[in-house]
Amino acid sequence: MIHSRIRFAALCYLDAAGTASFIDIRERTGATDGNLSVHLRRLEAAGYVYCDKTFSKRIPLSVYRLTDKGRNALHVYKGEIRDFFGPFGPPSP
Repeated sequence: MIHSRIRFAALCYLDAAGTASFIDIRERTGATDGNLSVHLRRLEAAGYVYCDKTFSKRIPLSVYRLTDKGRNALHVYKGEIRDFFGPFGPPSP
């Protein structure tokens, strides 16, 4: 679920930021509106992110945050990536 560049970047950004609007995530990931919305919907369906949709001056505003399930999955994934690349890292001094 996380192994997509856009999904991984969005989850990492949300992990650091706490909450972020769709526009903030789009700017940070460099994704198009359509592409990002598909990825965020998949993350939401998996229970990894929660979306709070409101309006600001009649303009839709979507604010996302990581769920506990999403935060745990991200940290497990990062650990697996670190373990995978561990033997190939630079030698210890």
